[in-house]
Amino acid sequence: MDASERADKMIRNGKSENALNYLNLTKRAQRANEKLQSTLSNTEPNCNNNPGPYMDYPEHNPPTPEKAYELCKGCPILADCARFATAYRPPMGVWGGEVYVDGKPLRK
Repeated sequence: MDASERADKMIRNGKSENALNYLNLTKRAQRANEKLQSTLSNTEPNCNNNPGPYMDYPEHNPPTPEKAYELCKGCPILADCARFATAYRPPMGVWGGEVYVDGKPLRK
């Protein structure tokens, strides 16, 4: 699913503001994305070919911060992924060892 499809899904689910935030990458996020993409071209992350635990979970039941840490532990792109997530603030998912919900790291 590409960015526009993901944004469309958010809009259909009544999360228009999240969709707008998702599509409005800042310059900092663009730079972080470029670095992440560069790293991904040479390195395989833990989530490659296994996006389920990182993105495909019930929205009302995200992984715990401890589970996110375990999923990302030892990932060769952990630092770049975390930088990207901090700059981009993804609407959901496990990024850089943290769980993001509505663009903010989940703290339990």
